[in-house]
Amino acid sequence: MASRGFHLYGGTNFPLTGLIFGGEELSLEIENERSRIDDATAIRLIDHLATILESMATNPDATVAEISMLPAGERIRGPRME
Repeated sequence: MASRGFHLYGGTNFPLTGLIFGGEELSLEIENERSRIDDATAIRLIDHLATILESMATNPDATVAEISMLPAGERIRGPRME
């Protein structure tokens, strides 16, 4: 099956714009205003969104409290205790 791609052309008045395009698979794209939101932060945000969506697809009966937004690498790392 051929997949459709998409790209955000133009812009918005927001420092961060997200697109989700559906089909058999979801495609996610974020456009960020780099003077306000750096690329690493934008990538981390889209990773969190992808984790939430994957969790919801894997366990559609889960409550909001049971869905993690942290990718596996961040769950392992956890918060630092000083």
